[in-house]
Order: sequence, then C-alpha cells, then structure tokens
Amino acid sequence: MKRFVSHMNSISRQRGFLLVTAVVLIIIVSLILTVMVFLGATGTDSSVVHSQSGQALFAAESGMERALRGFSKEGTACANLTYNSTLSAGATTVAFATAGTVNAPASTTLSANINATTAIIPATSITGYASHGRITIDAERIQYQGTSTSAVVCGTAPCFTGTVRGVAGTPAASHNINAVIRQNQCVIRATGTSGNTTRAIERATTISDGTDAMMAYAKDSPAASVGIPFFRIWDNTTSSWSAEQSATSVGAGRIIQYVVLKSARTRNEVILGTQDSTGDIRVQVWNGTVWSATSFVANVGSDTTYRGFDIEYETNGDRAVLVYNNGANSNLNYWIWNGSAWSAQPSVAMPIVGRPRWVELAPHPDPASNEIVMLVLSSSSEIYGMRWGGSAWSNMGIALSWDVAVITSRKIIDVAYEQQSGRAMFVWGTAAAAGFKYRFWNGAALTATQNFIFTSSVLAGTSNWVRVAPNLFSNEIMYGVQDSARDLHTAYWNGASWIEGPRHDSNVENAASRNFDLVFDTNPARAGDAWLVWGSRISTDFARRRQWTGGAWSGTITNFADDVALTQLAAHPNSGWLFAGLYGDSTGTARNLVEYHYNGGAWTQTSIWGGPVIADPVQERVYLSPTRFGLGIYDWVEIFP
Repeated sequence: MKRFVSHMNSISRQRGFLLVTAVVLIIIVSLILTVMVFLGATGTDSSVVHSQSGQALFAAESGMERALRGFSKEGTACANLTYNSTLSAGATTVAFATAGTVNAPASTTLSANINATTAIIPATSITGYASHGRITIDAERIQYQGTSTSAVVCGTAPCFTGTVRGVAGTPAASHNINAVIRQNQCVIRATGTSGNTTRAIERATTISDGTDAMMAYAKDSPAASVGIPFFRIWDNTTSSWSAEQSATSVGAGRIIQYVVLKSARTRNEVILGTQDSTGDIRVQVWNGTVWSATSFVANVGSDTTYRGFDIEYETNGDRAVLVYNNGANSNLNYWIWNGSAWSAQPSVAMPIVGRPRWVELAPHPDPASNEIVMLVLSSSSEIYGMRWGGSAWSNMGIALSWDVAVITSRKIIDVAYEQQSGRAMFVWGTAAAAGFKYRFWNGAALTATQNFIFTSSVLAGTSNWVRVAPNLFSNEIMYGVQDSARDLHTAYWNGASWIEGPRHDSNVENAASRNFDLVFDTNPARAGDAWLVWGSRISTDFARRRQWTGGAWSGTITNFADDVALTQLAAHPNSGWLFAGLYGDSTGTARNLVEYHYNGGAWTQTSIWGGPVIADPVQERVYLSPTRFGLGIYDWVEIFP
C-alpha cells in the first residue's frame, strides 16, 4: 500500500513536471512565433522602405533630367528650374521637385600662393560660391568637392577642399596670392519622394560652356541674294562649318553694309543686327532653330556708311542691350531684349553736338556684373563714353566731351576690359604719329586721359582704324592701328604700361577698309599667345599672319591667302578654336570670302562664298560669334539630411 502511494506520488510529481515543461515549451514556441512574425513584418517593412528608397532616387533622377532639358534645350534660366511632378499615384505616391541656384559671385582671390599640386585652395572669401563644382584661377580650371571655414581643415581659412587640379584640358599651374578665383555655374537640386522616403541629388553645371560658333555675312550679288543675311554654324564635334543657310531678309535690294552677331550666355540664342544701304538698323533673333522676323530699330539718316549701332549681352542678367544712332539728334537711344521681347527705353542725353556715328560696347567679364561700357565717336568729331549699370546709363562723373577726334570717317575708337581686374580701357586714335589716347574706368571713377606716342619714325600717318583685344587669362590687352599711310602697328599693355611693338606692314591692302584684326588665344595650353592677321600689298597681294608668343612677336610672317580688304577674328572662350573671316579685296584675284580656323597645328581653310565681292569700302560684311550657351555637367552629388 505504501509502495502504491509512493508510486502514485511519483506519477503526480512527473505529471507536474511535464505540465511545467509543457507550459515552458508553449511560452518558448509563442516567443519564437512572435519573433518570427516580428522578423517577417520587419523584413516586409524593410523591403518596402528599400523599394521606396529606390523609387525616390529614380524620381530624383527623373527630375534632374527634366531640369537639365529645361536648362539646355528650352532656355529656362537656372533660377527658374522649378519643376514639380507626380510620377505615379496609388497606395504610394512618387514625385519629384527641382530647383536651380546660380553661383556667379563677385570674384574672390587667393589668400596665399599655391603651386601646381596644392590640394586645398585658400581664398579670401567663399561667399556666394557653391558647396561643390568648379572654379577657374587664371587659365586653370579646378574641380572641388567642398568648402570649409575651419582653420583645422584649411590651414588658412576659408578654402576649397577635395580638389582635382587642371581639369577640362587645362594645365595645373602655380598661382600667386590675390589671383582671381571665378565661378559661373548652376547647381541643380532634384528631390524625389516615395511614400515617407526622400532622396535628393545635385549636379553642378556650367551656365555657359558652348563649343560651337556662328558666322553671318552679306553678299552683294547675284541680285536675289541682296538683302539676305547668310549664316553658317560651326560644329565643334566635326571641326567644320555647316552648309550655307539664310536668315530673315531685311528687304529686297537693300545692300547689307554692317553685320553684328552676339550670342547669349544662358539661352540657346543669337542676335543678328544689320545696317543696310538705306540706313535702316534691324535686328532678328535665332532661338536655336529658326530666325525671328526682323524688328526695325531706326534709320541712321545721312550716316549710312558708318556703323551707328552695337549690341552686347549683360554678363549676369544675360539681357541684350542694343545702342544706336536714331539719325536725328545726339541722344543715346537703346533697346533691351529680355529673352522674349524687345523694349524701347528712354533716350539718354550725351554732351555732344553730333550724332553717334560709331558706337562700340564691351561687357564686364565678372559673372556677377551687368556692367557694359560704351565709347562713341560723333559726326561732329566728339569722343565720349558712358557706362550701363544694369538699370541706367551714367556719365562716370564726366559731363563734357572727352576729346576731339582727328577723323570721323574711320572707326578710331574701341573699348575692352582687363579680364582679371575688371577695369575698362577706352582707347581712341590721334593725329600725332599714329599715337593714341586712353583712360580707365576702375569701377568707381574715370582716370585722367593719357597719351601714347609710337616712337618709330616710319609711323607718320594719323590713326584710321583701331582695335583692342583683351587676354581672357590676364590683364593684358593688345592694341592695333592701321594709319592713313597704310602702316600697321601694334602695342602691348602688360597690365601696368604700354610696350611698343614693331611695324608689321608698310603697305596694307587699302585705306578705306579695316584690313587687319587681332585676338588673344583662348586655349589654356596657349594662354598669353595672340595672333595678328591682315591684308598686305608689300610685295604682292596676300593675307598675312603673325603670332605673339612669350611676350614678343614671332620673327616669321606667313603669307597664306589672296589679298584681303576686311579681316574679322574671333576666339572661342571654351573650345579654344580661333576663327578668321577674310573678305577679299575687289581688285584681287580670288575676290571671295574664306574662313580659316586654328587650334594648334595648321590653319585650315573653308571656302564660304565665291564672290564677287563689293568694292571698297567693305564696311563689316562678315561677323564671327562663339555660341556661348551649352551644358557641361561637373559632378553628381547625393545630399543627405
């Protein structure tokens, strides 16, 4: 009995133990099931989040492509790249939003010397510069990943960090303290969303990086061609000119005497201005596909043989400013093109008696500036300059005519900016042994007028035609003059003083037309080089060229084409190509229009028109303009909160 009771107690204890074990197992299984359910749910949530993250990035990329198209193809300004779109709707909404920020600050400078391998670039300021992108110092372009104001990071703060030196085909080089640091770019941000997930990306792009060019020219025969501006487009990918095309006619039988062609910086746009034999000034706009109808501006009256107008774009605002002679009085008249329409502005009185017979404009090179300077030669021999500040014209503190010119039938005036300092140089020829006068606008006041006289005894003529050409990479400026004795001479401004050059020719093609032109090279590998091209009759009729290298003119003068009455040169600021349009003299053998281009190596010829060309004076029947607008993408950056 005792054994039975003991056995029963044992069974009870075993059952209790098994019950406890079962409860524990149930709890463990429940926990395992709970964990499995949790892990399954978490995995599902993680998968959803991962999927939405990918969708958000895809949306951001889609938004970026839309903004890039608006910027590069549709001419939308950087600040207006505000696109918003819902890509799909349902349980989860996927959308994008974009915005563009212009980074074109007033240029800062280096706060210390750097060499060609310096990785951290010290600056006096980084205000207005993008957090990533590209900067330019002298002729070198530098990629950077960030900016900093920390002395620990910079050494000398602030600075640009994460740099890659010598990009876009430019050589890495040493730069001195106070060298200008420039930036002109658009940073596009695209934000994509999917559900509760957000991804944001940025791309730094150039505002102006076009590599093509356009040439416009006028024919005087056959009769069906008279009154039609013709044009060709340079294709940088094939290094060749397109077939001839026609712009909008200015009127049958109207002989086009002057052509001016200027390109926008932030839009796929070119403006063509013409002045014809009746004295009418007309403008038309190329939108990247077709030319608009012509807009009549004014008639220059009795000044039909002189170029009474000029056009330039503001560097920052990219509006075109057209200044012209209205044929009736001495007032300055001007129009503004805002990218969609012309608007006539109130006239501005000038302290001159005659009409503005010759007009010359130049835009300030700083991307943050809308300044344009102007120099005028009037029909009553007065020289006078003014400044456009972006909203109004000013006399820069001088309320009287600057000087009395020796001649008004030739363009003896020109103006250009020192490209690093931003000082504007006004230049005009004089009667004294082919000398010239000049003065500067330094941003605050005009300097006193100064004189430069060539010392060479063989230069006895008065100034007939004057040109100045600035160096994109420095404060250098080259001056060229063709005098009444048909001598051709140059002088070189080194940023502080003038240095007289040699006499290049003693018998240029003729006196009635500007037979020469000069230009600085814009290829960074040849920074500081320049070219002089002209028509000559020294031994026989030739086009001639001479190169400036290393601070001196080459001893070699190359003959390379038939005689030339008008020379027009242009240098592309981005591609480095140099273009020369040569309008033949009517007494020559070929009597045609040809173009030569150069980017190192040999000069290559393109036949533009077989003629016959008009007799002198040729005026300006051909014009070359770099197409500045284009899209260069510097980087791709994801932005994290």
